[in-house]
Amino acid sequence: MKEIWLISGIPASGKTTISKKLAERLNKSVYISADDLRSQITTQVFPYVNTQEEVKEQSEMIIRKQCNLAKSNLEKGITPICDEVVGKEELSLYKNCLEGYNLLLVTLNPAFHIVVERDNGRSEEQKFDTESNPLPYPKKWWEHLKQLILTVSDNGLWVDNSIMTIKETVTYILQNKEECIVMSKFDTGHSK
Repeated sequence: MKEIWLISGIPASGKTTISKKLAERLNKSVYISADDLRSQITTQVFPYVNTQEEVKEQSEMIIRKQCNLAKSNLEKGITPICDEVVGKEELSLYKNCLEGYNLLLVTLNPAFHIVVERDNGRSEEQKFDTESNPLPYPKKWWEHLKQLILTVSDNGLWVDNSIMTIKETVTYILQNKEECIVMSKFDTGHSK
């Protein structure tokens, strides 16, 4: 089955780690990071610094690039695993860009105190809540992102990976694959 995986969650929920481990478990797969695409942009925009329109425009550009890379890999028989913080508008854009493909969504949703602990354990350049973060109000943005992912709480598979190991989380995702499907190649882009 030609499928594109989308792993969502707030910063430090485990998106990158789980995406990479899922890629290892699947046959012929590739991890496509939205953060890596974002870091390639020389003029970055930030919430609470730039306008909402500028932030939305850059987010859409990154999602479109991610989708193009995903389709390109999929056409070569390689299963793409993408990660990004996904709310209702983002999911709609993914569905529009990936119409005709099977899209599977997993939202990692550990307890917030676990997210903070994980973030504190990261290196300084990986931390979300740090003085080096270009966002002037990371805690405020974290809260915004928590609310954003809730807009798709009735879509895909939600995983509380607070106490699960990485291996247990990936196994759980694969065992519940049917619940992950938010769009099949037979849909017109707006199912579930």
